Amino acid sequence: MLFDLMAPPNCILLYGLACLAWTIGVAFTIIADLLKTKLSNRLALALTAGGALSAGMGAIGNYQAGIPVNFTALKHFGLTTLSFTGDNLAIPFILLLTLVALASTLSTRDLIDSTHNKEGHRFQSNHYYRLILLLLLGTLLVLLSANAITFLVFWEVMSVAAASLITSEHVRHRAQRAALAYITASRLATALLTGAFLWMYHQSGTFDFASWQFQSNSTFPAALLILLAVCIKAGIWPAHGYLPQSYAEAPGPAAALISGVIGKTAIYLLLRLLVLGNCQHSWVIYIALALGTISCIWGILFALVERDLKRLLAFSSVENMGLIIIAISLSMLARKEGLPVIAAIAVTGTLFHAFNHGVFKSLLMLAASTIDKKAHTRDLAQLGGLAKRLPWTMLAFFIGSVAICALPPSNGFASKWLIYQAFFRMAIESVPLHDRAISLAMLGILSFVGALSLACYTKAIGIAFLGRPRSKQAQFTPETGLSGSAMALVILSAICVFLGTSAGICLRAITPALAELNGSGIDAANLFPVAVAQLSLFGLITASIIYLCILGPRSTGMKTYITWDCGYGPLSARAEETGSSFSHPIGRIFSQVLQLKVETNITGRDRRHFPEGIKVETRMTPFIETTVYKRFIEMVNFSSLTLTRLQTGSIHVHLLYLFLTMIVLVYLGTVL
Repeated sequence: MLFDLMAPPNCILLYGLACLAWTIGVAFTIIADLLKTKLSNRLALALTAGGALSAGMGAIGNYQAGIPVNFTALKHFGLTTLSFTGDNLAIPFILLLTLVALASTLSTRDLIDSTHNKEGHRFQSNHYYRLILLLLLGTLLVLLSANAITFLVFWEVMSVAAASLITSEHVRHRAQRAALAYITASRLATALLTGAFLWMYHQSGTFDFASWQFQSNSTFPAALLILLAVCIKAGIWPAHGYLPQSYAEAPGPAAALISGVIGKTAIYLLLRLLVLGNCQHSWVIYIALALGTISCIWGILFALVERDLKRLLAFSSVENMGLIIIAISLSMLARKEGLPVIAAIAVTGTLFHAFNHGVFKSLLMLAASTIDKKAHTRDLAQLGGLAKRLPWTMLAFFIGSVAICALPPSNGFASKWLIYQAFFRMAIESVPLHDRAISLAMLGILSFVGALSLACYTKAIGIAFLGRPRSKQAQFTPETGLSGSAMALVILSAICVFLGTSAGICLRAITPALAELNGSGIDAANLFPVAVAQLSLFGLITASIIYLCILGPRSTGMKTYITWDCGYGPLSARAEETGSSFSHPIGRIFSQVLQLKVETNITGRDRRHFPEGIKVETRMTPFIETTVYKRFIEMVNFSSLTLTRLQTGSIHVHLLYLFLTMIVLVYLGTVL
């Protein structure tokens, strides 16, 4: 490699060691396949964790250096160079990649062991490790890419590896459909990005991200294409349809990486280009705000009525990614109106919530995967009573739920507080009336979404972990000891608590990234004046005193009785509340959006007076998938069948097509 002499060599070396470790791992898996043997789990996990640690240490060294790390791998790489840069904006995302990768590595061994125990299916561990390593390699180099060509190359590596991981259990048709949906969305996003990058190259004469600015009107098409590409990759409405399928079918550690990190690369790109490039196009800002708002409402509504635990988390990701897009649009709007403080608060909330969401969504996804591994089902109607069988998982899922619902003192509360604060300040500033009205409306919408989020995760915890087991699948052997997956859950839970109770310290750490994005010297820690750590400590001490002085002495003479059964005898699991019944009242209010239908089947000779059996089933039909996507696919199929008539099989006709295509390209080249 040819290194920039101004860059700290240690950071470059650590980034290079991370890439080298993962590349060696990929090579080892290929050699093992050629030799028809299995790569050692310890070796594969050591290379995975070693690369992640090296990347994290490189990011920390990069942060301490205080200057960008620039290095070039190839001087001649097509139209440009294969160059990379590690600056203050990339550091938080690289640290997020490190944390989630280490947690996924701890859980991988349990995934391999449990998958080998499944009948009729042999898990291909070499293939799995190869794809995980490629995913980590591609993601790291995406975050370090300095120009458009380098970015697109490793963006493709990352996307193809993620799609292939979804088909790890390719014998299932659901996994095949999910991978096809994911790769289709990735292809659309890549196509839009390619068009935007070519447009910016035409405007600026360079592929370097640092030279791109989006202030002039001529850059509006590129900014719009970048926004649409980011929305597709991040799962923003209406391009969210592939997320529930992908998250549900990907293996546990891979699902944690895809949900916690891969979607954040799209947010990173939006910050890198539009925010850092000072985009001031009103249409782009308001389109982003509108799509983010719809995603928040749409995602949490469908999460609330969802029965599959992983799909519930996927729809919740749609809501949270929409919130991040809203914060980004608010920061661009504030900068456009000349309000640097509000722009700083909004972009700080964006960075902090993107990092926080990556941590607690990975935590929740690993917890859901542990439930799926033990119970062999994700259907909430089949679960129940898991708190006694999976105590570590229950504790981790509870902490993750508190964080994602933005309850203090979690990290989700700290980041959402900043976003709320930005809207409050925008509503009282001297800005156009419609901007103040939008800010007030957004406060109400976000409060409404927060309430639905609390109801959603109350349902998930209550139905899955409390009560009695609703099926034989939920009556498995309780977990013993602290396994690798449990250790990963504990570590991520501790990080969530630390980020929430030490929000001021964490925000001060991202001050350099804020200075790069906003161009101001504002200390990010001053934007969050709430003393969460002190309040949490005060609350813990108060609760302990109340328990020791009041509740403790009373509990000594407490007697235990059976639950009142109304004279019907011992209650069974059928008497418990289900997920559908919990969310049905809210679902009926939004039945037109959810396409919610209730089917009741009463059996018996005299069904009216003496029914022998009653079965009530709630069905939800996704509106976008059944109306928009289905019609679009039918139109594409019809067009494809029509275009097959052009395939005549005659070489003369094909030469004519080629000649006409060349004429069109020459004409476009002369005009443009």
